[in-house]
Amino acid sequence: MLRQMRNNFRHYSWMLWLVIISFGIGFIAYDAFRGEKRVKSTLASIDGDDVISYSEYYDELARTLKNYKDQMGGNFNKSMILQWQIPESVLNGMVNRLIVQKEAQKMNIDVSEDEIKSRILNYPNFQVKGKFMGVERFQAFLQYQGIDSRTFEDQIKNEILQEKLQLLVTASVIIDETTLQEKYRKEKDKVELDYISFNPERVKQALEAGDQELSEYYMANKNRFKSEEKRSGTIIAYNFDNFKKEIKVTEKEIYEYFQNNKANFIIPEKLKVSRILLKYDAATREEVFKKVDALRAELNKDNFADKAKEVSQDEKAQFGGDYGYNEWTNFTQQERTMIESMDEFSISTPIDAQQGFSILMITEKTPAQDPILNDHRNNILVNLEQEKLNNLVTEKLNKIYSTLEKNDNLETKTIDMGIKTVNTGFIRSGDVVKNVDEMGYISRRLFSMKENEIAFPVSYMRGIAIVQLNKIQTPGIEPFDKVKDKVKLQVINKKKVDLLKTEASLLSAELNSQTDPKKIEDLLKAKDLKSEPSTYSRGNRFLQFSNQKGLDDTMFTLAENRYSSPIAFDDRVIIVKAKKITVKTPTDFQNDRTEFYNQKIMENRNTFFRTYMSKKIDSYNINYNTELMEKIKKEVLPRF
Repeated sequence: MLRQMRNNFRHYSWMLWLVIISFGIGFIAYDAFRGEKRVKSTLASIDGDDVISYSEYYDELARTLKNYKDQMGGNFNKSMILQWQIPESVLNGMVNRLIVQKEAQKMNIDVSEDEIKSRILNYPNFQVKGKFMGVERFQAFLQYQGIDSRTFEDQIKNEILQEKLQLLVTASVIIDETTLQEKYRKEKDKVELDYISFNPERVKQALEAGDQELSEYYMANKNRFKSEEKRSGTIIAYNFDNFKKEIKVTEKEIYEYFQNNKANFIIPEKLKVSRILLKYDAATREEVFKKVDALRAELNKDNFADKAKEVSQDEKAQFGGDYGYNEWTNFTQQERTMIESMDEFSISTPIDAQQGFSILMITEKTPAQDPILNDHRNNILVNLEQEKLNNLVTEKLNKIYSTLEKNDNLETKTIDMGIKTVNTGFIRSGDVVKNVDEMGYISRRLFSMKENEIAFPVSYMRGIAIVQLNKIQTPGIEPFDKVKDKVKLQVINKKKVDLLKTEASLLSAELNSQTDPKKIEDLLKAKDLKSEPSTYSRGNRFLQFSNQKGLDDTMFTLAENRYSSPIAFDDRVIIVKAKKITVKTPTDFQNDRTEFYNQKIMENRNTFFRTYMSKKIDSYNINYNTELMEKIKKEVLPRF
């Protein structure tokens, strides 16, 4: 059957596009740079084997970003891509899949063609009226979307392979009855409620606290005044600025760099595109096509924008269909192919864009421009200088690092060598190292090290360093004199909370005396308060408020549809009105037990398997070509 799927193509239904989106395996075809030469360099290797190529990663990253763009539309941007570390996540995912394959091979786990066939035949989204949609329709769909059948089957195989490996590895994971019941109650017992919050800012009067009061509060609440963990280290820091005189960039090097990287400096072709889109469904497809075909005959460069405002049914209609220089790159493959063949001010024939029929016009077309060396000379100079500085500083520090033994004291060892070291003192993760690292890179590295460990190279904004972790200062209760100001703030805040409890108690009684919702609304408005809905689950915090001992007992004993007595937190007071209280009985648990157990055991096994794979990944020698990674990001990200 799989051979048939790879060889037979006949019919295609556009509605299956919705099916493949929900399938969620990530096979949406995407190639923003058709026809471009793909570099076959290795991006990542495992234990010395070349496993992920430039082109493999490039394609998967582009597909992933397009999926995000399709889901989020104009809300998706480059800032999000970098913040969410999507390029790194995609590469890690590819590496993880390959390690799953290696681990499965070690355990003699394999997947047969019959298993792949069965998975495809029985996948719910490929069913029509309870039966598989048929080889021809299925294969035609893959072909239409530009998805290679063998690649599709490989992805299905990887999915089954991971399931088998996970099942074998997690076979011993169980949940005992007591734990299962606790999980059930925490998840199922709920209180649907409205709450009113009284914040300390409502208290306008000046409040004071004497030394005796502060001391008594401190003694009774010492655990509130624990210090953070701090660490101290010794560093040999070489700033780039101190070595600039030792490097020189020649005109020959600038020229050669320009020639070798000329493709990166080409100013690409600029295309500005406008679109008119008329949507259709299965019943109106033919009718809409006739309208679009007639509309095409009326269009020219002068009336296109007005017609788009009048009849177009997409998000850019109000702007005359203008998709600018970049947003059109998210059009369908058929539309992008048409755009590449069009001239300035030319108007396309109607195109089936899956959600509707579109007509395109190129409103501006600027040819690609060859780069001129002088336009890029300064940037090239800066890049070459930085590259040479990195190499020089790394080489100098490496000579020092190579003389160090595992348990050497860095400060003592370097005295005889006449090398200056810097002692960080006890600092927190992210703290600056004065006159060395203003961004906290070095301090964060200290918090990933073991005592006496020496790390190299450690890069920071201004240079490179050798770093040794000397001591770890564990958290402890800080003396009163040191935290007196903090104690005072808490005491004053407690007094405010006490005043708010009084206010909340009076309001609760007043609200409970009212039956008219309008009067309740007016009363809250007059006091600059508002009622908001929420849900409380057993054993959890209430929203993001501080922990409150005994909150379960309070919430699950509330009288329904009555405002409660004040509930005090560290930083506010609330009153609540329970609208519905759900408490599951032992009988409910027994009725739901099987389904709930299966759900929780799967969650536990997934967590166990993630931990297992994390340890396995650490056991492999994985090398990344970071320079190539950055190059790909620079090429792909601007398109989004």
